[in-house]
Amino acid sequence: MNPTRIVASGGMLPLALPGSHDGTADTAIPADIVPVVALAATVNGVPVVRLIPETLLTAETFIMGRLGLEPQPQPRQVGRSRSRAIGFPAWPIMTDPDNAEHALNLVADIEWAKKVAKSQKQKVWDRFEELAQMLSTAAPHFVPTLLEELARIFDDSGSPKLAVRAFGKAREFERTYSLPVDLDRHRHALTEFARRGVISAKEMGFEATSCMQRISDPEAAYQYFLGLITDQVSAGSAPYAGLPRDFLRVAKPTGRTPQQAGKELLDSISELSGMRRAPVGFVKALGKHMAGLLDHRPDAVMQLFSTPPTDYYSWYGDHKLEDWTTAFITIGGPNILKEDPAHFRRWLLTVLDALAGRSDYSPSLVDLIASNSETISGIELDETHLGLPLEITEALIVAGAQWHLDNVSYKENNQLESFFDRIQYYRDHRHKNLTHCLENPQIKAHMLYGWTLERLMRCSDAVAQVNGGLLYEELLHDECRQLRTAPLPTIDRFVTSLALAVKAQLPLGKLEHLVEKANVDAATMLATNLAHGLITELTWPELERHIHAMRDELSPERGIGPRLQITESYPGVVAFCGTKVAAVAGDTTLLDTKISTKHTSFDMISVPDMDGTRVLALSYSGGSRISATWDDGEDVSLLLSGQSYHYGVPEPRHSSLAIPDGRLVGDVVLRATSRELNRSDSVVYGDNAGNMWYSGDEYHNYEWCVIITQYDPATDTYMRDQPPKQVVDLADAAGIIMNWAWTTFLPASVDNGATQAKIIPTTNTGEFCCVAGRTKDENRDYVLVTGDGTRYLHDMPVYGVTTFGGVTRLVGVEESSTVLYLPGVSAVHGELATILDDRGEPHWMYQLPWVAWGNLTLRNKEASRRLRAIQPADVAPLLAALEPDSSKRGTTGNQGRATSGKRVYSALSPNCQSGSAAMQAAADLLGTDDRELCVSVVQLALSVRASVRKLTNVCNRARVQHKRETIAARNSAATQETPAPNAAHADRPARSAYAVVAKVQQLQEVIDGKRDASHIDKDDSWGWLSFAGQEKALVSWAMGLLTPPAARMEAAALLRKLADAKIDNHTWRQVLIDWYCMSKKLGEVHTGLLFADADTQAIVLDTLYDVKRGIKHRLLVAGDKFPETVCDASALGAAKTAHDLGVEPGMSAKEMRVWADKLERMGDIDPGEWLSRMRPLIDALTARTFLTETAAIMLLAGGFGTLLPRELAIAAFRRAGGDDLRAAEEERAKTIRRKLKLTRKSVLAATALLARVDPMSRELLATAAFDNNTTLVDAFVASFPACELAIPDQLMEKYLAEPWAASDEKIRILFQLLHPLKPKPQFSGWNGGMVASIALDMATNLPAQGFPDETEAREVCSFLAHQLTTLKTATGKNISGNHTSLPLAGDINHIKDSRDYEYYWGYNLDAFRGLTEGHFDKIIADLGDETKHRPAGCYRDPRVSAPAVVAEVRQELGLSEPAAVYFLQLLTLVDPTDVNVKAWNGWKKKQLDEARAELVAHELVVEGKRTGAGRTVFLPGAWWEAQSGSMPVEAWKSNFYLIRYRERCESTVRWCPPTQPFDQLFQTVWGRWLSGDRPSFDALTTKKYRR
Repeated sequence: MNPTRIVASGGMLPLALPGSHDGTADTAIPADIVPVVALAATVNGVPVVRLIPETLLTAETFIMGRLGLEPQPQPRQVGRSRSRAIGFPAWPIMTDPDNAEHALNLVADIEWAKKVAKSQKQKVWDRFEELAQMLSTAAPHFVPTLLEELARIFDDSGSPKLAVRAFGKAREFERTYSLPVDLDRHRHALTEFARRGVISAKEMGFEATSCMQRISDPEAAYQYFLGLITDQVSAGSAPYAGLPRDFLRVAKPTGRTPQQAGKELLDSISELSGMRRAPVGFVKALGKHMAGLLDHRPDAVMQLFSTPPTDYYSWYGDHKLEDWTTAFITIGGPNILKEDPAHFRRWLLTVLDALAGRSDYSPSLVDLIASNSETISGIELDETHLGLPLEITEALIVAGAQWHLDNVSYKENNQLESFFDRIQYYRDHRHKNLTHCLENPQIKAHMLYGWTLERLMRCSDAVAQVNGGLLYEELLHDECRQLRTAPLPTIDRFVTSLALAVKAQLPLGKLEHLVEKANVDAATMLATNLAHGLITELTWPELERHIHAMRDELSPERGIGPRLQITESYPGVVAFCGTKVAAVAGDTTLLDTKISTKHTSFDMISVPDMDGTRVLALSYSGGSRISATWDDGEDVSLLLSGQSYHYGVPEPRHSSLAIPDGRLVGDVVLRATSRELNRSDSVVYGDNAGNMWYSGDEYHNYEWCVIITQYDPATDTYMRDQPPKQVVDLADAAGIIMNWAWTTFLPASVDNGATQAKIIPTTNTGEFCCVAGRTKDENRDYVLVTGDGTRYLHDMPVYGVTTFGGVTRLVGVEESSTVLYLPGVSAVHGELATILDDRGEPHWMYQLPWVAWGNLTLRNKEASRRLRAIQPADVAPLLAALEPDSSKRGTTGNQGRATSGKRVYSALSPNCQSGSAAMQAAADLLGTDDRELCVSVVQLALSVRASVRKLTNVCNRARVQHKRETIAARNSAATQETPAPNAAHADRPARSAYAVVAKVQQLQEVIDGKRDASHIDKDDSWGWLSFAGQEKALVSWAMGLLTPPAARMEAAALLRKLADAKIDNHTWRQVLIDWYCMSKKLGEVHTGLLFADADTQAIVLDTLYDVKRGIKHRLLVAGDKFPETVCDASALGAAKTAHDLGVEPGMSAKEMRVWADKLERMGDIDPGEWLSRMRPLIDALTARTFLTETAAIMLLAGGFGTLLPRELAIAAFRRAGGDDLRAAEEERAKTIRRKLKLTRKSVLAATALLARVDPMSRELLATAAFDNNTTLVDAFVASFPACELAIPDQLMEKYLAEPWAASDEKIRILFQLLHPLKPKPQFSGWNGGMVASIALDMATNLPAQGFPDETEAREVCSFLAHQLTTLKTATGKNISGNHTSLPLAGDINHIKDSRDYEYYWGYNLDAFRGLTEGHFDKIIADLGDETKHRPAGCYRDPRVSAPAVVAEVRQELGLSEPAAVYFLQLLTLVDPTDVNVKAWNGWKKKQLDEARAELVAHELVVEGKRTGAGRTVFLPGAWWEAQSGSMPVEAWKSNFYLIRYRERCESTVRWCPPTQPFDQLFQTVWGRWLSGDRPSFDALTTKKYRR
């Protein structure tokens, strides 16, 4: 075995390897091995020997001495193994001998971990997490070496990621608790683990900093760190992206230049194994920090870029290949390759091999291939390279690559689908041509394998962007070739696909020729589909009689009636409709009765009883509630096991079997006395000998397994793993993987001739048998094996096969309804038409469970014979006899499961009424007047006629579209804007054909009566025209700081075109109206609708859905005066409001041209100057509304989503420059926000707030900003809801920026709390728990900021007290029904709750418990105390809230005032970060540093670096790390807050408010400290681990 592998797995090498003397030994010996010695001692005369690395001899000798043993001197060497640092328990025993016993107690855990780490790694990790937490409260210095041992165990057992994690946690413990670090041991440990390759990039960065602090000699520190890197990369770890930066930090003190340091780095690692996995970030960092280095190292370049990155999934990093290629090109990789063409080809083949089968795309790699076609020409590729991204395949074909694809076996692939996805979502997809791929027959066949026209048209948006015509025409030809004999569903899908193609504007020039060539006419289609077979050729007379009786009560007109349902009760069924119920088996009616249930029945089961047959009805009452009722009306409580019933109707049962006194349903025998039922997915099986079985699932060895259990009804006993031998033998003989859930094996059904007629398949012993499964080959096709061994393959799951009237059809299921397929044909082209009843709905036989098909017989043998021989000429009279039928077809059928027992029934079709010409023609065709058969034939004829008409309409639309495109191309020059020839405008930027040009032209044509508005595409929005009549608002928005320059140019073009069209404030006025309040009813409203009100014209511009009090429509009304009404509906809108207040919202044509010129000439806006100019308006908005300063700035600056819809603005600069400009604009906006000091958090909160400002108000403010009009500002402010409290921006941002709910939900909850609550309030939704959290946070923070006067203090505190008191009475199931039973505070590691605690914590529902259980009563009492003096200032500063306590602390501890203040804050507050403390106390950094140093000198605090703490000093004792969204905290403080801990701590109430007001809290905490209960580490207690 390889010596490296022996050592890596923890083994030992001999002192001398075989062959070492004659030079034939394996030279691959690890460099880090050291001698192993046998350290021996004697215990009671028995020798004890420990094999240890020689480097640990001193430590191990010391430990033996501590244990009372005397080791023998001069131990001898016995082998060689990996070097290791002093670890656990040696190091703790050496450094803390008093606790040696505890260290030894933990050895048992280490030994246990070594045994089970390979198979139970999560259990091992959890155990050591528990140990680390326990030791952190008493002996944190034990933890680092203990976790190092864990890292060794994981690495040796093949779990390197867990080893990295354990080693990182060890180092984090050292930093968290500022543990003393022995430099020598630390260096050995880092070296050991670097050689293992398990040091993370984060820890290497920390080590770069710490080694410079610990090692005084810069050169020694440099060599040490370089050695670590070399060891790490040599072990196979990739160099991390930040390595060049960290390495230069260490190299700088030595005087080396970046290039010198970089050269030494590359010399050390370029040939090591880890370099093959170097990330792109590492290469970029080399170029950034060590410029020019790679120019002189071509070998290193090729080493770094030998293969593309493979350690990620493309959906995680779809641009990583592009980053890799760009970096390769940037550092000159292609130039190196060009020097040796053979090397270039070898490199490219390596890259292509790595990319085969991946969906990665790199435009730069495609360009690289294209630009080196001469070198690449002739490169040989084979079948494996068909898995390359199609863009690369296309480039390779163009470059002249030779493809060897003579014996390709095509199979399903996602190449084309991935290509379409990249077109839709990749930011820079510029290679959209697949012409050459489609010209290669093998590559084209590979691409299109498994594709249909329907599937292609689902990607119509992407198809329209590429040369999709070739793809489309190829599939179109294939589909048309099969249309003549295709079933009706295939033709309908073909028509739907054509409609999508027309919408996508794909080439359709050959369509009519192809359709004509396929001879798709109604007679051919109808004859073909009739010959395929009708489900109604079968019949079950007894059941049909009952169903007709149930349906005869329905009105012949359209109406609502009970839903028909049929469920299995083998060998028969139970049919129920409303209250009527019939249990039928064969020719016998077992029960005909009525059952009334309180809720909607979804299942009924017939159960044999001593007195006959009983039926149990199962009803669904919503949510997860199921009830049961027997046919005599007795309600029973059933214990429903097996299937989950959460929020939906359960799936239909598959099969069950009757026994003399009951029925086997799943694994339970249901009797009239039963109180338990298993409605799982279990399937029941049986044979003619009376044996019964049922299936079940069992989770074993990380996978679900099917368990077949045999049941003996005579003895009521069960035997596991006893499947029916006949079924297993059939599956084995057919060579398939069985699917028991879809397999049927039941005793012979009732004797009605079905089995003799072979309608259902049977075994040679008579059992009803179909074995379902999948083939064992790589195709994994669905397969069905019948009882006689016949095998059917299909591409969809099927569970049965039936033969009737001379045809054989496969039986499948789709949405709980039966579907029939042609055998030997794919499902796409072989699905038979759904036969409809006389109401044009799917026939009831599609609901018949497959296991009940044994009851069916052939309806009319002669009719079936005629149908098989039918010709197009035979059906011509029937088609001619059809009357127009306007009823909707097949849209309200009984298909699928439903939660309602009622449904809408269509009216009887006139063509299906007795005596109609169509019914007579059908009877003549069939040779029988059987109503079911005749109706089926007539309905199929109607469906065929409808499909042919749809096809004709699509072809007509294609012609119209082609004609429009021709006219549009001819007139396109007329819609182009060109630069004005006027010399005065010579410096004006040239204007392209802006989108608004066409919009204004459309508007003008509608006004002039030259365009039918109904032809305006629904997707062709008139959004920009919403500014017509509000041009001042448009200019105000366009001049905004955050408005994209491209959108500004679009606005200028709009102003100019409106002026040219004479649509200004002298001719048209804009208003909003409520359409449904108009006296004149104009029917359906749509964009561009032109109508008259008296002698005045009006035109609809758009619809506003988020205006207060309902939907409004924006109109332009002709005239120079604002109308008060339109068709008696009051005129509304921002323009109308402005005019009523004396402000003109619009502009004249002359003013529009002036402002268009100004907008076109505008340059960059200075953010500082803009902010100064807008400051008065910003201050007015923040002072008088609930808007934060950021929200006010965004509202005025033209930020997205504030005035013009975002998608319109984006579309503007997409047209101006594409995605590149979009990215540049986003960067520009980011820079502006940074200059305005708008943080991400403040922007998120502002966005949520602005959603509450309706469009009318935004437009009003924009007009006000244009004129700087205070009257309009007053009107804007008046439109805002009044609030009882003014919330500071800081709190508003905290509540709204965090992602705890959708923005509208956060706003709803917040504003609910800003108004007085009524008694017993109710809150809907899972986020109702946030109500209590926000209320408590406001009750803590608003008073804590102090008040300017006592009156305001009383009002605010009284309001908050009322809100909290009222919240204690809150009701509602979403609150009271979802509390946990966990303690609200403290360590809950060993406390169980019936619910998943994490799930409920996420919604903070226990916050209400905190209120109702009285934990915050002191807060409420304090707020309600109107006599209390509340001084100005921050209450988190004890000098303000508790000055007497500060004085006591100073006197007791001999501290200065700042140190006493800081100590109280550290003792008391949950979030005393450095930033917070400076803000609370008004300190500078120097004052905080001095107070901190004084506390450290008095040994009142300990220093450390703890994640998320925001400070560097802490109280002694246990430290709780936090869940996301909470603050980490010292465990000692949890008594004063509702904080609970399980692995990590989390505040039970969001944002962790204290349970007392701050003045009382400081006093309470100081009293606790004085009483002797002080922060400290616990006494260490351990015991040996027992499994």
